[in-house]
Amino acid sequence: MNADERRSKLKKIVLFGLRLVWALLVLLAVCVVWLVLFVVFLPFLIVAALVGRSSEHAEALTAGSQFEPETDPSKPLIFDRRRDVSKLFGCNTRNVQYRWDVFSSRLEEIRKRFETPRALDFGAGSLRDSYELARLGFCVTAVDLDPAVIERYYRSYDWTAVRCPPTIFTEPVEKLNSDFHLAIAFDVIEHLEDPASYCRRIHSLLNEGGLFFSIVPNRRSIFERYFKHSITKQRAKGIPYVPGVPHLQFKLPEEWEKLFADCGFKIVQHDMAIGFFVNDCWTGLLGLPLRVYVTPVLAHAQYIAATEEGQARGAVDAIVEHLLAERYADRRWFDFGISTTEQGRVLNEGLVGNKESYGARAITYDTYELEVA
Repeated sequence: MNADERRSKLKKIVLFGLRLVWALLVLLAVCVVWLVLFVVFLPFLIVAALVGRSSEHAEALTAGSQFEPETDPSKPLIFDRRRDVSKLFGCNTRNVQYRWDVFSSRLEEIRKRFETPRALDFGAGSLRDSYELARLGFCVTAVDLDPAVIERYYRSYDWTAVRCPPTIFTEPVEKLNSDFHLAIAFDVIEHLEDPASYCRRIHSLLNEGGLFFSIVPNRRSIFERYFKHSITKQRAKGIPYVPGVPHLQFKLPEEWEKLFADCGFKIVQHDMAIGFFVNDCWTGLLGLPLRVYVTPVLAHAQYIAATEEGQARGAVDAIVEHLLAERYADRRWFDFGISTTEQGRVLNEGLVGNKESYGARAITYDTYELEVA
């Protein structure tokens, strides 16, 4: 081993040692912060546990329990809030119960003015808020992207308990022609590429004096900073994302107010609901360092083969395209496996050529032998 090789090997060992020390320091810091926060929040947890039983009856009216168990697990449901309280009245974000009345009085005003009020639930998702509005006597049009998913949610509720079950609408919102007394968009606007165009469309669908209820995040929180960092990296790498899932808009409260005002709305009431302790201290400082390390980055194909008919029809090509473009599109690496024999000393040119035809590029794996006493 010459001097350059020794220096290179020593450099790798030193870098590995530095990374290991840094990882241990981060782990120690997380543990210390966790213990401090646990001690700080322990009295509140004890109080919450003691008084929680007394509030169970009050929650029955808004607990979202009137649905059947999921019977079609073929596709996982995201943003499933069926067991949560309706966001018309609060939320249980990150295992912390929040309740608000910013919408309650306005709902009562609408119900008194109109015998059968009409509501638009934009980004209806699990239909939790559509169900609550229907229970309160509203005729709801529930708008969302995925017909199959929203149909599964729809079938899971007991709509016999309401006078007017919601109308499901999965076409572009531009095709809506009804006029509404109320529109809601809870945790939806931040997921849109062009929120202003949708807000203007919602404004045009409201009656004179109609109300728009919306819940949007504050970009100051650690979670929003993390989401912004993640989507920026994903876009830079050209990794596609599922529409409607990641946050795409990151604004301060005053920036959100300006967006709504520019779309024709007048802000009549505003509330900062979920604050610093839940988003940043309780969950952000504890959850984010852990989530960074468990995100999957690699998909690996062990064996690839096809029959003569499959080769003629391009079956392998179709499967690989599906894996790269859809199934594992969120992974940073896709590993086709080795293309060598005899412990890496002989390259199978046909095999590596086939893998490179899919856009793959060969890399070498260094193998080291460490002598131990």
